Amino acid sequence: QWEINDSAVYITGITLKDSLLFLADAGKAAVRIYTLDGKETGYFDGKNQTDNKHGFIIPSPYFDIAFSAEGELWAANTGIQAIENYSTDGTLRAFWGKSGYDIGGFIGCCNPAHFCIMANGNFATCEKGIVRIKEYLPSGELKSVIAAPDVFDANSEPVDLTSDESNAIYALDISRNMIRKFEHIPE
Repeated sequence: QWEINDSAVYITGITLKDSLLFLADAGKAAVRIYTLDGKETGYFDGKNQTDNKHGFIIPSPYFDIAFSAEGELWAANTGIQAIENYSTDGTLRAFWGKSGYDIGGFIGCCNPAHFCIMANGNFATCEKGIVRIKEYLPSGELKSVIAAPDVFDANSEPVDLTSDESNAIYALDISRNMIRKFEHIPE
């Protein structure tokens, strides 16, 4: 247990790699890096130091991060509706995502609100506004809709996600005060 003595910090995501803890800080629009005993060892804001790229644009408290099975760090840049791949020193390596009303796009501001990386390497995402869960290939191509908006309550909060080794999706549905499981049914 440790304190972060900065009132502007707002932690919205957490992931672990080796003996380092990576925190998504929506308040400062940065990924903070800590040792397991609470010592901050660094941070990055997603800006490209060579050409002043935009960095993380986090207009609301939705900012998620995760490591893939291959050890790649991914972060949601919600202000531009993208999921971005970074080296652990903060260098942008790849990204995908698009804004749009079509089913493959992310609608409106601050999406994807939550995501996880599945055992098969695909991404499961959840959006705010129109709450739905979708599955994307690592390239960013839409694979399927896991849960359509009609399975969530009206005005539902976006659900946080994780998955298991069989690629089932577990969703923290705080509007219903429950954990919901979604899985593919074999044909």
